[in-house]
Parts: sequence; structure tokens; C-alpha cells
Amino acid sequence: SSTVSYAVSANTSAPSRTGTLTIAGQSFTVAQDGSTSVYGLNVSKSGSGTVTSSPVGIDCGSSCSANYTSGTSVALTATPGSGSALSGWGGSCTGTASTCTVTMNAAKNVSASFTPATPLTLTSATPVDETTGVDPAANLTFTFSAPIQRGSGTITLKTTAGVVFESFNA
Repeated sequence: SSTVSYAVSANTSAPSRTGTLTIAGQSFTVAQDGSTSVYGLNVSKSGSGTVTSSPVGIDCGSSCSANYTSGTSVALTATPGSGSALSGWGGSCTGTASTCTVTMNAAKNVSASFTPATPLTLTSATPVDETTGVDPAANLTFTFSAPIQRGSGTITLKTTAGVVFESFNA
């Protein structure tokens, strides 16, 4: 009888793993328990809006914290409430993009701030408002008090024949 020794690295990536050890034509199944780490992700928010996650777990208002296995990439999505805008992320997320991704390699804290959206006002128009005799092929230029996000909508124009609604897609 003889003794066979073997060594394997610590299992930190799975709850358990198995392998096969073959000695002198005989196979043996070997199991190893793991010690995966689980970290907490806590989200706080201010203002009117929600924050959700993929994979699921975070859904602020109802649940603003969840645990994730080490190495998990969690995408957080901020959705402003009616009349609000995302003013920014804090903690382990930064910036103002609607989505932020964190990798769970430690406990993380994230905040999302929503503020009331500022209504846009028209600051200038070319040709000048109430101008008469404008060439029908002329380009109309409008300048607003803040940048307009891409999207679609309706512009109302008054003509001598009445009101005209023009759709746009920017």
C-alpha cells in the first residue's frame, strides 16, 4: 500500500466542484466545497424615480438592496418619474447616463438623484416670430433654453390659412 497526495488551489468561484483523479488506471471522483463571496449592493435615491437592476434584485422603491456573488456585473437603470430627470449618480456610480454598471468585488453603495425637469422655453426663432412674407421653402430655426434630447414631437405653426401641426423626429 502506498499513499498518493495531491493539492489543488482553493475554490473561490463556485459553491462546489468535482473532478476525476486517475491513478494506475483507476478513476476516483473528487469533490471540493467552495467559498464564494457574496457582497451587498445598497442603492439610495432622492426625488421622483426608480432604480432597477439586471440581474434582478434591486427595484427601488420596493427593494433598494440585494446580495450578489463575487464577480457579478450588475447594470443599474435609473428611470425618472413623470416631470423629473436623473441629475446624477453617486457612490460607486458616476455621471448622468441612465445606466450604470458595477462589478461586485466588494460591498457597494450607489445613489441616484432625481430632480424636477426644467421646462424648456423658446429663446429665439428665425425668421422672427410674426414675420410675414416668409419664403415657403425657408428653414425655420428655433433655439431653446436647454439642449433638447433626441426624440419626436409636434411643432404648432400659425399660417394665414389656420394652424398647422408639423411632426418632427430629431
